[in-house]
Amino acid sequence: RVTSSTRSPTQLVRGLASSTPKPTLPDVHPLPGVDLDQTPEGSECLGCHKNLDPMVSAFEAHFDYSRNRFRANSQEVADFYTALNGERSNFDPQRRGVIVPFDTFPEPYFSFKGVNEPGEDLYSVVRSMATHPDFATGWVAKVCQWVNSVECDRQDPELQRIADVFVQSGYRLDQLFETFFTSKLVTHTNIESESNYPGAQVSVSRRDHFCHAVRVRMRESRLAQDRTSDSPDQNTDVCARNSDLARAIPSGGNIRGATGFNLATSTSAFASISIGNMCSTDLNRYVGNNRTFRPQVANAPQSIELMVTKLLGFPTQTEQYTNAYTHLMRAYGAYRKSTPVCSTPADFSDALKQDEPACGLGLSDTESMQGVFSQVCQSPSLTILGF
Repeated sequence: RVTSSTRSPTQLVRGLASSTPKPTLPDVHPLPGVDLDQTPEGSECLGCHKNLDPMVSAFEAHFDYSRNRFRANSQEVADFYTALNGERSNFDPQRRGVIVPFDTFPEPYFSFKGVNEPGEDLYSVVRSMATHPDFATGWVAKVCQWVNSVECDRQDPELQRIADVFVQSGYRLDQLFETFFTSKLVTHTNIESESNYPGAQVSVSRRDHFCHAVRVRMRESRLAQDRTSDSPDQNTDVCARNSDLARAIPSGGNIRGATGFNLATSTSAFASISIGNMCSTDLNRYVGNNRTFRPQVANAPQSIELMVTKLLGFPTQTEQYTNAYTHLMRAYGAYRKSTPVCSTPADFSDALKQDEPACGLGLSDTESMQGVFSQVCQSPSLTILGF
């Protein structure tokens, strides 16, 4: 049984939860705060509730879950919320202002994997959680699984190194992300003998990754052209404008009772079709003179360079940049060449390999640039993590 008052402890403990099968927890407190009528001893539910339920009172001392309001546990707290503006801080002293002291609730208790500490309020429970020996490693393991879509070995020396950096930084999340995303666990620059992972793990870009990447990279392209006069999301949020299509892209989430994420690691025909449709729909909004990539059609080399550096993310003077720029310029030329029109798919495939295509599709300049944009939008740089 999971009630609204137990959801917050569940979410917090997930940051500590092991990626391995749940071990037996020795020396656990004698079940304070556990409703044995609902979760009797010997039941499967007790395995989790004996650690979650004792923390509930810490949350109830601060929040009234039945009314979704902050709870005044002292006059000082009531005065504080009143000064902040009651309704805006979700506290109304006129209707909900009864003082409910801490000792109204059972003493909270934190117990998880060998750490058993009584508390006084929510802050003391959070301190116990933050000083747990698995706190730093748990956060790194979560980030690692989210990025690579596989459970990561907590004994990996590189993961332990990142956890140490996280601790030394004072648990700064920005430092954790910077250290992790430049580590061997992401770049895969280590040799196989240095890691428990045989080779690089390349994962499908899930919905949050894809939509955020497209939105941010298109914003950057606008900033590169000093396009700051209009709302950026109006012309950059491809997923928001095609929400029905975006729902078909795999997304990540949690499963009740699981310590790790539920993550899609491969794509499907529906997801590929949805991304293709999103990248080919309403192109007049994104491509054309005075549109997102100004001047998209009037200066094709400049526009394609912008797509390669901003949307694909390839720096100039790199082999990836040269190859991508050459391919897209050839594609643009083959799209717009009108005489002669390619008669077979094989002829058009050959034209894509030529600086001066022998045939083409006879599209307009705008349609040709839109075709280039559609290719970029569906490229592995946006749809696959690890490239």
